[in-house]
Amino acid sequence: MFMFKEVLKALIGWALIVPIRLFLVILGLPLVALGLLFKQENFNTNKPFTQHNKHRDWWHVGLPKFLWIWSNDRDGAKGDKRGWWDKNCPTGNSEDFYSQWIWMAVRNPANNLRFTPGFSVNLADHNVIILGGKYYVDDDDDGSGLGWQFCKVYSGIGYYSFYYLSNPMPDWLVKIFPSLKDHVFQFRIGHKIKPRYNEKYWLRKDSLTEDERHSAWKGFTFRCGFLDYKN
Repeated sequence: MFMFKEVLKALIGWALIVPIRLFLVILGLPLVALGLLFKQENFNTNKPFTQHNKHRDWWHVGLPKFLWIWSNDRDGAKGDKRGWWDKNCPTGNSEDFYSQWIWMAVRNPANNLRFTPGFSVNLADHNVIILGGKYYVDDDDDGSGLGWQFCKVYSGIGYYSFYYLSNPMPDWLVKIFPSLKDHVFQFRIGHKIKPRYNEKYWLRKDSLTEDERHSAWKGFTFRCGFLDYKN
């Protein structure tokens, strides 16, 4: 009975959030393009990428204040500070308009909702409880994180997450669709919370860096499809 109530609460919460978020994501496609024409570049944040393209620099590029919801206060339009996006973006240069639009409007749409209670939860202030499944589920390339997980943060009506990664595709299916080799089926809905984040944020809440305080906010996600977990 307990689990039924938790599942019901999760479904009700997701039914409220999904249409609102979907509307804002679609609205953001033209608005991000408009905002990038008047982007706000903070060159005082300039520093080399930490992992990829270390010879190139990251600095924060945001949208005008009236488009705050569609901006990205943590990474900005140039992508992650590691330089992964600078290396892998469509144009090969994260300073280009198209690559910045893809990052802000497609890959991380309406990103600042992650700092808005209801659409996001601050894991520096709340611990994550696992309600069912495995403690650790993630797309590790050795397959150790495959499985499912249902968890919750107890705050107000609650923030829920369901995350499922199947076993690798069966051989008969790979023979028909060779591109599915090393792929798993992924289904994820809810806030991007995981029990292991307790050690990263909640238990260290008094010693978090500024960047960690930003990353402690976990927004809502919905993903369904095949994932190359060994890439």
